[in-house]
Amino acid sequence: MEGTTVYNFVLAGKINDPIFHKCLACLKHLEKERPKEVKVEVLQFFETQWEEYLHSIQIEKKGPFFNHKASSPIVFYNDLVYVGDAETFLEWALNEFRYVDSTNPMIYKKKSTDAYRALIENTPGRNYAYLDVNINGDV
Repeated sequence: MEGTTVYNFVLAGKINDPIFHKCLACLKHLEKERPKEVKVEVLQFFETQWEEYLHSIQIEKKGPFFNHKASSPIVFYNDLVYVGDAETFLEWALNEFRYVDSTNPMIYKKKSTDAYRALIENTPGRNYAYLDVNINGDV
């Protein structure tokens, strides 16, 4: 293991973002293929939680983290090495690990919708009310 870089990744983003799930698929693949080199921590948030998290991480870590745009998940490793947004990360994964993803984007759209629904339905302490509207017999 000497000379081998160990990557302790953090992926954080909005659970309903398909690009977040694309980055997650990449990291899970790398973790599976290189279990001694790659570890992954995943932080998934609802919209407002994501904005709060991003703001706090920008204040805490400063530097390139400070300019990260809220519209994209953030990826960093070993606590301080900022990789960047989704596009930058996937390019980095290609260069560093030769990772290529040719999955149809609709798959990630479905994964994001399913994960969002599951998080809503399985979050303890959250209550939701549903309202069906019927206008002239159409729901």
